[in-house]
Amino acid sequence: MAYSTAHLTNGGRTAHYQIQYDDSLSAADGVDRANGLIAACEADFALMSDWFGNIALTVGIPITVQIAPGPYASAGWGPPITLTPGNGSSLTLVRYLLVSEVVEMFMMAQNKGWFGAGNEGSAGEGLSRFLAGQFLIANGLGVTEPGFALANSWMNSARADFVNNVDVGDHGIDAKTGCSILFIYYLHTQLGFGIKDIIAAAAPQLSGVYKNLTGDPANPFPAFRDLLTTFYPGTTTIPGSNPDNPYPLGPYRRLPQRLGNLEGDGMDEIVVTSPWGIGVLREQSATMSCVLLDPNGTRFGGWLLNTGDNRFGPLADFNGDGKAEIFVSSPWGIGFLERSGSSLTSTGMTANGTAIGAWTLNTAANQFGPFGDIDHDGTVEFFATSATGLAVLKLVNGGVTAMQVASNGTRFGGWLLGTTGNQIGPAADFDGDGADEVLITSAWGIGILKFINGALTAIMLQPNGTRFGGWLLNTADNVFGPVADFDGDGRKEILVSSPWGIGILKLAGGTMTALMLQPNGTRFGGWLLNTHDNRLTFAADYNGDGAAEIFVSSPWGVGILKLSGGTMTALMLQPNGTRFGGWLLNTADNHFVGTGRLVGGGTNPGILVTSPWGIGVLELAGGTMTSAMLQPNGTRFGGWLLATGDNTF
Repeated sequence: MAYSTAHLTNGGRTAHYQIQYDDSLSAADGVDRANGLIAACEADFALMSDWFGNIALTVGIPITVQIAPGPYASAGWGPPITLTPGNGSSLTLVRYLLVSEVVEMFMMAQNKGWFGAGNEGSAGEGLSRFLAGQFLIANGLGVTEPGFALANSWMNSARADFVNNVDVGDHGIDAKTGCSILFIYYLHTQLGFGIKDIIAAAAPQLSGVYKNLTGDPANPFPAFRDLLTTFYPGTTTIPGSNPDNPYPLGPYRRLPQRLGNLEGDGMDEIVVTSPWGIGVLREQSATMSCVLLDPNGTRFGGWLLNTGDNRFGPLADFNGDGKAEIFVSSPWGIGFLERSGSSLTSTGMTANGTAIGAWTLNTAANQFGPFGDIDHDGTVEFFATSATGLAVLKLVNGGVTAMQVASNGTRFGGWLLGTTGNQIGPAADFDGDGADEVLITSAWGIGILKFINGALTAIMLQPNGTRFGGWLLNTADNVFGPVADFDGDGRKEILVSSPWGIGILKLAGGTMTALMLQPNGTRFGGWLLNTHDNRLTFAADYNGDGAAEIFVSSPWGVGILKLSGGTMTALMLQPNGTRFGGWLLNTADNHFVGTGRLVGGGTNPGILVTSPWGIGVLELAGGTMTSAMLQPNGTRFGGWLLATGDNTF
């Protein structure tokens, strides 16, 4: 038994590897698999290198790779890398094992937190398994390999917090690594962050990765755990071909905007929280004024403020008075907070255990959203979902009523409700009648639900494999949203992206059509489309022409893209290092929080941005942007002390 290069293409040598096989293996398991790996390994290396920004490895090149005899299936590295795929295993498995080891070398070279102490640790093990799965998906080879799933080791445990407590020395198949891969898939599939974004957001704790991605310093573990507990309670096992990725689950989960018109004057305020309490900020003369601030322990009517367990947002007009209220939930129940002078008051509260028609409120098991004017009465309603069904809820005279309650298995027209496999939202007026409809997707396909005569019904549903114009529907890799009126006709369309490219989908009778679709590599003016690292975030009418545009960011910089015929054009694009007034653009640490009418006297939307330096409001100005407001950390806005390290916007 010895490692050999006999009969291998180029003696087993490639640009980055020296491939060998154990000569005790059969020709199929040794020579043939080694030659297959030689033919594929450099393309796989290029994919990994691109994920990590083409950084140089710190190990010697070529890396020796040994295909060893033994049972199915394992790998390790010193280097050398030793792959033990098992007799009769496929070339795909051999490539999967090699990718899972080499990405750990890239983590070590990156040296920003993914790699642990002497090995990849629980976070790095989760990332390596996640990336090996993404390699399969990118090459059309499946989603995981049998026996390599991690998630259920955490799901079947007490579900402890390994998001804030990464074990840098543990890379076994256990609850710690199971929590890690589930949280990484939560960031990717549920919250919509790209592979490169997640890798670049490296931090010693997974909560730090979340903060680096979102700019939100709040603890992400409770929301992550509660979402899984809602749909997989107790120690329930995640089923399916890829149990590491149960997402998306429940409502459309983009982080809710905390921007809204609390005063009813057409200008949006910003709700900010910290471990101290809550504030509401409003632009004034190129800085911010604090129109209210209250510490934890304050009572807003009957609501007890505790930013440690209160979840705020979105802001919407729930009672029809022309002013936005703040939706808030806690372990006690839900509430609606409205501006009242220099403080807040509760315009409605409902405790857990309350029967709302046939729905029993339980914030530990309910997920909330989407939000929209479902019945066209000028007030905003909202969805609540659980593992057993959904409810459409409405604030009426200070109490919450149920417009509809439906159990899983209910048919909405042709749509079969199953909340453990349906993602519900976003909500928008897709047919132009003034009422919001709801997008719903599943592993089967897509639908649009409309509230008609007291019940939801499907006005559109189509299975995966359908062509919308040239767009091929595949909910396994299509990401839907944001939604906006991109063509200015008064109806909302859906921006959709995939590993192939992007499209804009429009409701057309009982199906959809594509107003635009373009593959990755297309130039929109000067912007290079690459859905693997482009963040297509906020849609708004930035130039005031009556149609919405898309704000996009990437590791290169930012742009604003506009529908133009069957493609898009760039109204603005600027690279990192550009000054927008006094704001220095750096998409590595700038967090684009939301969009709204944030500047007094302005007519067009601005973009709220934060960084480790401070806060700003950016507005379109010709082919660039300008900072209508910017202030550094340490500034006092009235009584509020700006500190983006612990302020949540």
